[in-house]
Amino acid sequence: MDYNHEDYESIKNYMQSQGGECSVKNIKKCSGAHPLRIYPVLFRMEKENELEVIEQTLFGAPLQVRLKK
Repeated sequence: MDYNHEDYESIKNYMQSQGGECSVKNIKKCSGAHPLRIYPVLFRMEKENELEVIEQTLFGAPLQVRLKK
């Protein structure tokens, strides 16, 4: 079983249900993805040009993200 892929699908489906843009806090709370895999999945999605980071912390962790169309 590929848990990373399951979390990827959970995050993507949650973001689509929220209109494509949401906070990472809400992704953690509502997507059903494992909390320790959320940031790696988001970074992978950003690297693959599936999403863009709208707001980030001083150290580069995403706070608000949006799916690219």
